[in-house]
Amino acid sequence: KIGEMRPQLGLGDFIFYSLLVGKTWVISRRLLTVLFVGLSVLMGLFLTLLLLVIRKKALPALPISLTLALMVMFVSRYLTEPFANQLNVHMICI
Repeated sequence: KIGEMRPQLGLGDFIFYSLLVGKTWVISRRLLTVLFVGLSVLMGLFLTLLLLVIRKKALPALPISLTLALMVMFVSRYLTEPFANQLNVHMICI
């Protein structure tokens, strides 16, 4: 029964999430990238919990969040930041 299922995340999962966001800050020093990575971790956690409800089986908590956060970090760092910097240099406000 769905009402009886109680998803549990270990303490290590939350520690890893916070380390991932903290390491993103150390690497990029850009608030935009850190916010994107934090939101992608939350979206990955939400998708994991959604799959847990659909499949009614225990799932590992890290793979979806980790994959999503790493993709977002690289896209944000190498595409979004240079674009935002160029807009800033040319004083263009969107």
